[in-house]
Amino acid sequence: MTDIAPADGESAATPDTEPPPPSAPENISVSLRGFDTEEHARTFGNLVATYVRALSRYIDMSA
Repeated sequence: MTDIAPADGESAATPDTEPPPPSAPENISVSLRGFDTEEHARTFGNLVATYVRALSRYIDMSA
């Protein structure tokens, strides 16, 4: 294995490093159609909102 030092201005990612805060709002509205049940749609909508919030830590999604 080789150790590669980060370039100038970059920091090495470590497990204890906190990710940046999310830029998307906590309450994300998701509208869905065509699901078997409302419960399935809500579950999927919550999953989508969770992924959007996670991605917003690295992509600016603020309005």
